[in-house]
Amino acid sequence: MNKRLVFMLAVWVCVYPLVTLLLSALEWLGLQLPLALQTLLLTAVVVPAMVFVVVPGVSRFVGGPVSPGPGLPPKSARPGGSGRRGGAGGPR
Repeated sequence: MNKRLVFMLAVWVCVYPLVTLLLSALEWLGLQLPLALQTLLLTAVVVPAMVFVVVPGVSRFVGGPVSPGPGLPPKSARPGGSGRRGGAGGPR
């Protein structure tokens, strides 16, 4: 099976229960919050969990980083060429 597909499915399998658990916790607490505030609280937990726990764990599970795919050229072929930050790649 395609490594990117396995990665996507593994991330989804981790995110779905996390989001469900957090929504259930908000309901269990009896918080009647506006949707925008619920979303703010939910993303305040989900995004750090994704960055620091889920994605690194899934990367180890699938055997290393997953390539960005055919849609993105390598950093050396992008404008700015060297892969360093700053855009145009000219002298500073």
